[in-house]
Amino acid sequence: MLGSLTASDSLGGIKYGRQIVGGRGSPPANDSSFIGLTFGRRFPVHIHELVVSNHENSDHKELLGVGHFIDPKKPTASNRDVLSDLFQQTSTFKELEHRLATLGGRWILLSRFGDELRLYPDAAAQRPIFYCNTGAGLSIASQPGLLASAGVTSSAADIQRLWRSPSAVAWPAALTPYEGVRQLLPNHFLDLNSGSVRRFWPVRPVHSVDFEAGAQEMTAIITGVLAAVSERHGRPALPLTGGIDSRVLFACAKRERFQYFTIVDETSPFHDVWLPQRLAQRFNVDLDFIWATRGGARVEQLLRTNTGGLWRDPNERRTPAFAKIDAPIVVLGNVSEVCRAFYYPYVAQGTPVTAARLAELAGWGAEPLAQAAFQEWISDVPSDMGINLLDLFYWECRLGNWAALDCLALDGFADSLSPFNCRELLTLGLGVDAQFRKAPYALHRRICELAEPTTLSLPINTTFVDALRTNVIRLVPAAVRRTLRRHRGLDF
Repeated sequence: MLGSLTASDSLGGIKYGRQIVGGRGSPPANDSSFIGLTFGRRFPVHIHELVVSNHENSDHKELLGVGHFIDPKKPTASNRDVLSDLFQQTSTFKELEHRLATLGGRWILLSRFGDELRLYPDAAAQRPIFYCNTGAGLSIASQPGLLASAGVTSSAADIQRLWRSPSAVAWPAALTPYEGVRQLLPNHFLDLNSGSVRRFWPVRPVHSVDFEAGAQEMTAIITGVLAAVSERHGRPALPLTGGIDSRVLFACAKRERFQYFTIVDETSPFHDVWLPQRLAQRFNVDLDFIWATRGGARVEQLLRTNTGGLWRDPNERRTPAFAKIDAPIVVLGNVSEVCRAFYYPYVAQGTPVTAARLAELAGWGAEPLAQAAFQEWISDVPSDMGINLLDLFYWECRLGNWAALDCLALDGFADSLSPFNCRELLTLGLGVDAQFRKAPYALHRRICELAEPTTLSLPINTTFVDALRTNVIRLVPAAVRRTLRRHRGLDF
């Protein structure tokens, strides 16, 4: 059954929703929505009241988990159960890192063994952390705008530099326009004593993975995460589009335990409307179409405030529409692109991957500031680890940066996580030969086949209308197509 178009004008929006601030930083004055506690006897942490957190503590070790921790092999385990297992099963940071690789969800973990304190992000750092270390001590926050109390400043001109870049959507790698503030990227931990950052993954080469074995193990992880989310949250929401990531989630979900929606506006491609509608009809599930409208100056200011002015997105007008979804949590398809060879079509095989090329791929053009940031990132990447630099770049500098800020922006309107956000899953995917990861995405299609083969009875990201349109466009002279793109914004 298809639901009606949701047209509510109530966009909600919560300032600093689901964010944290700690160390020398403190919540904004007169904001009572943050709950304070002390970690490691001397490190203050303030957590927004909408974020779930759990704390395990003894004389010799301590764990503070912020966000959703999911064990795909134990879908009935609660958030507290997972953190308790971590606490009981680990006694060193190396053991902890090994165990964290198996977990899904969206979280940060503050950990203490003895007197050593560290902060670990989830696999793709989808709950972002920014940090600065001044003479007064270390400060951390979900975004640097919350660090004003620690004396952190930036200039409006520096922030506007992002909007003047050719097509960048976030600041490059760990760099920010805030004085002394850096972003914690995936696969790195933050030492809460010294304020230094160190890479902890990969420590050994990623081994090749058989296509079929990889697909089966990835299917089990995704299915386990989705089962856990539905166990905890009743009827979570899952967006349907015409794309492959959405299809994988739809195939792996116990469909009767989820509610489905599609956000649409005047720019929505036909296949992102027609295919979700056909999927809903074919599998007899309810589907709500939610119309996205610009929220006005107040909502735009909220998005800037909640991301510290570091983020922009070509589809950001759709973010407030998530406030219209009546569900405790939204399951997203992001992070999956790590295993889909995203940047391969843009770099000729055998071409050196330089900082200048990465700056171009990230939309910064020839900006020296971006090139320097990406050169620093390259120098930190270990060699001979069996990972294509482009895959790791997408993982750490696109997902860990822009996509993390996407999630942060969404936090003001809805809670969310991705079932693909698991280091074990991403490592399996990257171990599969690239021929199965590139378009037409044999690996992802095989996951659909293993979970529910009939979900592939409809095409991916194309319909008869798209085919007709392509044939018509071929008849339009190239010069005319360029003029239409430039002056009308049409996608020719």
